Amino acid sequence: MKKCLFILLTLLIFPMASANAIVITYNATDLGSGLWQYDYNVSDYDFDADYGFQIFYEYGLYENITPVSSPSDWDVIAYDPDLIFDSPDDGAYDALALVDGASLAESFSVQFNWLGTGNPNGQYFEVYSPDYAFVDSGDSVPGTAPVPEPTTMVLLGTGLIGLAGYRKKIKKS
Repeated sequence: MKKCLFILLTLLIFPMASANAIVITYNATDLGSGLWQYDYNVSDYDFDADYGFQIFYEYGLYENITPVSSPSDWDVIAYDPDLIFDSPDDGAYDALALVDGASLAESFSVQFNWLGTGNPNGQYFEVYSPDYAFVDSGDSVPGTAPVPEPTTMVLLGTGLIGLAGYRKKIKKS
C-alpha cells in the first residue's frame, strides 16, 4: 500500500512530460480612429532556420497591416486582405527564421486598421517548416492569462491522500 501511495505521489509531483502546443499571445492597444497595435509573443517552440509562422487577418475586418517591430533574426513581410480571382483572401503577417534558434524573446508588433464592430480578437496562425509543411496551428490568445484552475491530477491526488488519511484514522480507532 505504501509503495502504491509513493508511486502515486511521485507521479503527481513530477508529472510526465507532454507535448507543448505553440502559443502566440497578444496585448492589444487601441491607438484611436480605428488604428490598433498588437504586441505578440510566441512561446513553446524553438524555430530553426527557414521555419516560420503566419498570423492571418480576416478579409473585411482588417486593412493596412504594418509590422512595427520584429527581432533582427527574422525576415518579416505583411500583406493586406484582398480579393483574388473574385474570392476573399485573408491578409497575413509572415515571419521566417533566418538562423537556427531565432530569438522570440522580444515581442513583435503589428499595427492595423480594424473595420469590424467592437474590439478585435485573436487571429488564426500557422507554423510551417522549410518545405512549407504544416507544423502546428491555433488562435492567438490575450496576453493576460486567466487564473489557472487546479489540474485534474492535483485534484485526484488530493482526494486520494485525503482518503488514505481517513482510512488510517479509522484503523486507529
